Amino acid sequence: MVRNSRNPFAYGGVVTGNAFCNREKEGADLAKAIRNHEKLFVFSERRFGKTSLVQHVLGGLSKKKAVCAYVDLWPTDSEATFVTAVAKAITQSMSTSVEKLLQTGKKLFSNLAPSVTVDEGGKPEVSFGLSKHAPLGPVLDEVLATPAKIAAKGERDVAIVFDEFQQILEYANDHVEKKLRSAIQNQSEVAYIFLGSRKHLIQKMFMDRSRPLYRAGGHYPLDLRADSRASVLHTASLPCGLGVVCTQCRCDRGVSEGCCPATSRTRKLRLFDIVGISRDQSAKIA
Repeated sequence: MVRNSRNPFAYGGVVTGNAFCNREKEGADLAKAIRNHEKLFVFSERRFGKTSLVQHVLGGLSKKKAVCAYVDLWPTDSEATFVTAVAKAITQSMSTSVEKLLQTGKKLFSNLAPSVTVDEGGKPEVSFGLSKHAPLGPVLDEVLATPAKIAAKGERDVAIVFDEFQQILEYANDHVEKKLRSAIQNQSEVAYIFLGSRKHLIQKMFMDRSRPLYRAGGHYPLDLRADSRASVLHTASLPCGLGVVCTQCRCDRGVSEGCCPATSRTRKLRLFDIVGISRDQSAKIA
């Protein structure tokens, strides 16, 4: 029995650096979509590595050649919070210092009031204030038009990534959907990547004729590849394509029977959690 062994898995959060491996094809597809200014809807079940994958792709793009704004919509609950979240993501994708963040925020968004705070690590973070009495329509229009204005300068590619996009269905109305449809239809020089973890909701948003975003872009389901799933079921190894890697030996194939034997028990526990195999089913592959 192995005692006091360190958990060799990076799991449960965004996976970066050496802890991220595989998904080469998916990464190449997303990078190509950004270069070609495509509109792409990426959906899968939760914990399949969507966020890790897209942040890995964005991190590999030169900041001198691309403006990539990552917008996490999970904390938003209204049109107003959507507006400030998008403005923040765009501003922070273009600037890093306190002075430049304020300057960029004021220049891009005349209807919003930017402010900057510095966290404990010394990293500046911008936020935007919105007057309670200000009409949201013009503010939303300005924010959604900003990516095209940046792209029109011809200096860099522009990509906007919306994570947990199905969250906009929780808003009080469909104004954001309608405005966004109108914006992306006329922004041929801007790439839009929409990530969603509730497959049925995402499919409803983009495949239902009655929805504003019906067929507004291509569909890209993210799943376990057949070869990876077969590897899991037959060898009880973890495919690294899920964003999981052996952190003890840093092998590029995950934890398998021939790698890090001291982590066998942890490996089997994570097999149930990540792949979704029940403990009864596991008896068939033991």
